[in-house]
Amino acid sequence: MKKSFLIIMLSASISIFAQTGHVMPGIGATNIGMAGMAVAQPTSVDGALMWNPASLAAFSGKLLQVDATGMLASPTVSSQYGALEGETASDGGFSLIPNVSYAFGKKDNPNKYAFFVRGVSGFGVDYAQSTSATGNPITFPTVFGHIKSQYQLMQVGFTWSYAITKKLAVGISPIFDVASLAITPNPTAPPSATGYPNSAKATTNGLGLELGAYYDMTDRRGRGFKFGASYKTVQNIGDFSFKNTNTDGSDAGYSIFNMDFPAIVSLGVGYSSKYWDLGLDYRSINYVETPGFNRGFWQSDNTIGGFGWENSHVFAFGAQYHKIKFKRRRHKRSKRDKSKPRFYTKYPLTLRGGFVHNTSPVSEEHAFLSAAAPAIIENEATLGLSYRLSKKATFNMAMQYGFQNSISGAWLSPVMVSDSNPLGAVPDTNVTHTMSTMMISMGVAINFADLSKKIK
Repeated sequence: MKKSFLIIMLSASISIFAQTGHVMPGIGATNIGMAGMAVAQPTSVDGALMWNPASLAAFSGKLLQVDATGMLASPTVSSQYGALEGETASDGGFSLIPNVSYAFGKKDNPNKYAFFVRGVSGFGVDYAQSTSATGNPITFPTVFGHIKSQYQLMQVGFTWSYAITKKLAVGISPIFDVASLAITPNPTAPPSATGYPNSAKATTNGLGLELGAYYDMTDRRGRGFKFGASYKTVQNIGDFSFKNTNTDGSDAGYSIFNMDFPAIVSLGVGYSSKYWDLGLDYRSINYVETPGFNRGFWQSDNTIGGFGWENSHVFAFGAQYHKIKFKRRRHKRSKRDKSKPRFYTKYPLTLRGGFVHNTSPVSEEHAFLSAAAPAIIENEATLGLSYRLSKKATFNMAMQYGFQNSISGAWLSPVMVSDSNPLGAVPDTNVTHTMSTMMISMGVAINFADLSKKIK
């Protein structure tokens, strides 16, 4: 029984970092407040750089955006093996995700440029080992024990947009990736008699490209429709090379695992009136053809080829209103006071909100390979605001809540694989993953030259 449990450990431990396949719904406080909608309605530089490089054409001047996003995930795993059942919550699900963007280009110049450094993923789980014979079966010492993982993906890139006409622009953005991954226990190495080994953190690099087009039909007052489309290629992440150690401390050699970041096709439409900006984005995330996410089957050495994820379809709607009726009081100045007038505006506050719906890439039959992860979140709501501190500086803030969702499936084991049971489902077993998420993002946007066509 212990031997079969150790074999099953493979899929449980690899599923821990399946949540890193999650694509962030937005980047930076402004874009998160708009539910990540930005393909055709670029309300912030960082959102434009994330979802459609061509929409950088909507900005002018020297623009800097700095944001930090804190994400709190609440994953739990419950399991049942025969008469035994229990539940375990993850310890420490907080991640801090940075984002810095700098764009520049003159108002009447068709060429616009930008640099960015952003965190795309930064998640992990930590399921404590069960200390009770009647606890959660998956975390028994004779089964999985302590399950822990950590994954981070940072991107650095350059963006160039070119306005072919006053209404049509195209853009391109080469992207350089830095990824790190740690797994305990490590399913990328064949198991020994004592189970799967532990691994040290592995780091690797990758490359990708994003292309986009942006068509702005608005009039001189900025009112009207906008359209956009973009394509992110697969981020070709290099192999993770793990240094492994057996549970008894002996050397277990090296193992290799490849996990790329999926290709994404995005389409968007936006509409702006005097005080409203509205937009709807559609995204197709191609997990089916992405190494590490597609091969959901057992291999001959009792390792797993991938997660068996399906493609995900995302719909993001965002809206913002920037006519909040209150005034900031101006201090009276004496006639002798020759200083420049203080910044003053009737409407320094912008409010925004949005909603995201996506299809989960995790199916019930492959649920065992995808632990409590952001990939199972299907509905998210966002709220945000911007407050203009001066003519050049704006404070941005946003909150996101990912509504709780669950998915269940049978335990899977390579020893159970047969023609009638190709995935190796274990009878009288069940594992259920449940998760909700919350994000808070804050940042500052600075317009050094005060030449931006639109910066909220």
